[in-house]
Amino acid sequence: MLDRINRSADLSSIANYARSSPARGGGGGLSAAEIYQISQLNAVRKVGALGFSASASDFSANFTQRLGSSSEVKISTAGRIQSSLAELRSKLQDLNRSKDPLTTANTQPSVLSAKALQGGKVQTPVAINVQQLAQSQQIQSRNFSPAEAAIGTGKLIIQRADLSSGLQTGAAVSINISSSNNTLAGIAQAINGSGASIRATVLRDAEGSRLALTGDLTGQAQGFTIRSQDSDGNDSDATGLSALNFSGVDGENAIRQAQDAKLTINSREVSSSSNTLADQASQLQLQLQQQGSAQVGLQRDGAVVSQKISDLLGFYNQTRSQLGAIGDVTASKLSRKLDESLANLSVGTGLSQLVSADIGLSRDSSGKLFINETRLSQQALAQPEALNDFYNLLSGKLETQLKTSLQQQGGVASLWQGFRSVSAGPSASQSVSSLLSSSGANFSLPLNTRAAAGVLQYVSIAQLQ
Repeated sequence: MLDRINRSADLSSIANYARSSPARGGGGGLSAAEIYQISQLNAVRKVGALGFSASASDFSANFTQRLGSSSEVKISTAGRIQSSLAELRSKLQDLNRSKDPLTTANTQPSVLSAKALQGGKVQTPVAINVQQLAQSQQIQSRNFSPAEAAIGTGKLIIQRADLSSGLQTGAAVSINISSSNNTLAGIAQAINGSGASIRATVLRDAEGSRLALTGDLTGQAQGFTIRSQDSDGNDSDATGLSALNFSGVDGENAIRQAQDAKLTINSREVSSSSNTLADQASQLQLQLQQQGSAQVGLQRDGAVVSQKISDLLGFYNQTRSQLGAIGDVTASKLSRKLDESLANLSVGTGLSQLVSADIGLSRDSSGKLFINETRLSQQALAQPEALNDFYNLLSGKLETQLKTSLQQQGGVASLWQGFRSVSAGPSASQSVSSLLSSSGANFSLPLNTRAAAGVLQYVSIAQLQ
C-alpha cells in the first residue's frame, strides 16, 4: 500500500485510492492486512495513536476527535521541521546581508566615500573628480521690524521649478495667510505645514528680522518661486505679502541656488540631483562630500569571505543536528535534500576552477560538514574572487533548497490544521474534499464519512512526502 501511494504529495492518487476502496471490516477504507503491514513497517509509530479499529463506530461522527492526539503529534513535528528550516534560511539571509567582502581603496576619503554596488566585481582604481556638489535652494526676505509686525494677508503660491530654464517641475502649493498668521512667525509656520518641501525659519539680528526659506530637496530641478495674491490688490509693489515675492530671475534675495552634483569618473561626465549616487559603470555607490579628486578601486577581502563560509557551515550543521533529533522520516528526507544541494560544488574553469576539495570541504561519517581552515586561508589569499563565487554558489544552492522545503512543509502544516478543524458528520466529508482540492488534488467527487477517514489515514501514513 505504501508503494501504491508512493510517499508523494500527490493527494489526487491518495483520494482516488480511498474512494475506490470499499469499507472492509469497518476499518474506514483500510483492511486488517494493510493495517498489519503498516504496523510492521513501523509507520503507525511515526504517525501516532490513530486509533485504527475494526469497528465501524470508530469513524462515526466523532472520528475527527479521535484523531486529536495523533494530529497534535503530526502538527508538532511539522512545526519543528519548519521552524528549523526557517531559522537556517533567516540566518543565511542575514549572513548575505552582512559585511560586504568587496571593499574600496580610496585615496581621498575627505572628498567622497564609496562602496561597491550589489554584485560588483574587483576592478582597478578609477579617477573621480568632483566639480560641484548638489544643493538645495535658499532665499531670504528683506528685513522687517519689529519681528511681530503684520506683513499682509492673501495667498502665497510656491511653485517648484528649474530656475535656469524656467521649466516648472511640480504642482503649485497655495498657502492662505489671514490676520491670524500674518506675522513672520505665522507665515513660517504656515509654509512648514503646507507640504511644499520647504523649511521656513525666522532669522533675527541687529539689522532686523527676516524670513529664510530653504528647500528640502537638492538638485537643479528643485528650485522654487514665490508669488503673492495680495489682499491689497497689488501683487508687485513690495508691500504686504508681495514683499515676499521671489521670481528666480531676481537674485537679490537668493542665498544659494539649487544645483546638481557634477563630476567625472575616468573622464566620463556624470551629474546627479543628489550627493549620493549609484554609478553602474564603475559599480560604485558614492557619497560626495566636497570638491576634489580621488582614486577609488574595488578589492575582495578574502578573510571576510572565509568567515562567511565558516559561519554558513556552522548554521548548516546546527540545522542538520536539529532535524536528526526530531527522529521523523520527513526530517530525515529533508536533511538528505540539504546534503544533496551542497554536493559536488565547482566554480570557474581551467586553472581558475575551484571545487569543494580545494578549500578542504568534506563530510564525516554522520554527514556533518567540515572545512580545512588552512586550505581555506590559502584560497582566500590566492584567489579571493573565486572563493567569493564559491560562497555565492554555496549560499544560492542552500537558499533554493530551503525555499522548496519550506513551501512543502508549509503545505503539510496547513493541510493538517485543516484536517483538525473539519466538523463531524456529513460536513466532515465535504471539508476533507475541499481541503484536498485546495491542496492541488484533481478532486471533485464527494467523500462519505468512511472514505474521508480513510483519506486521513493514508495521508498520515504517507506523511505527505
